[in-house]
Amino acid sequence: MRTGFEGGFDRRGLNVNVDPRKAPGALRAQITSIAEITEEQIDLSVALVEVAKHLHRAMSRRGDRLFIETLHRYDEHHALIGRKVSVAEAGSGTLVSGKCAGLDSSGRLILREGKTTHRVIAGQVRLH
Repeated sequence: MRTGFEGGFDRRGLNVNVDPRKAPGALRAQITSIAEITEEQIDLSVALVEVAKHLHRAMSRRGDRLFIETLHRYDEHHALIGRKVSVAEAGSGTLVSGKCAGLDSSGRLILREGKTTHRVIAGQVRLH
């Protein structure tokens, strides 16, 4: 996930209604919106309430399995799995590359390059 602003667009989070065609050229191919997918404008209050309901249900369940279950569900829709990426690790700036294999049980991004496995906690990801 990249953070910061480009041309007035926040480059992180969930895009509900912003038309991707209005984004800066470099971002257009990388983003979408819920409105574009559903072909209808979304009421932001309704979207927020729905997200809050799902989070409340998830967080109300007891047990250590919640985090792991959430990771598994996330990996089902993870856009990077199987793709070659490089990550400039936060803090050190060390560049690691490999094919994304998802997330480990701690939520770290797993990259595999040959026999080497990298586990990244935070950094800037770039697709190849």
